[in-house]
Amino acid sequence: MVRDEMMDYFNPPPELLHVIYSGVDTQSFHPNLKNHRDSVRRRHLLNRS
Repeated sequence: MVRDEMMDYFNPPPELLHVIYSGVDTQSFHPNLKNHRDSVRRRHLLNRS
C-alpha cells in the first residue's frame, strides 16, 4: 500500500523503490500484550515474577 502511494505521488523508477517488511511478529507482540498478560495472571491468581 505505501509503495503504491509512493509510486503515485513521487513517480520514481520502480527499481529504486524497495519494500522492507516489518521484522516484528504482530501476532506475538503488540502494545496491549502487557495488559493481556496481567489479566491472565489475575484470573489464575499468579504472582508477577
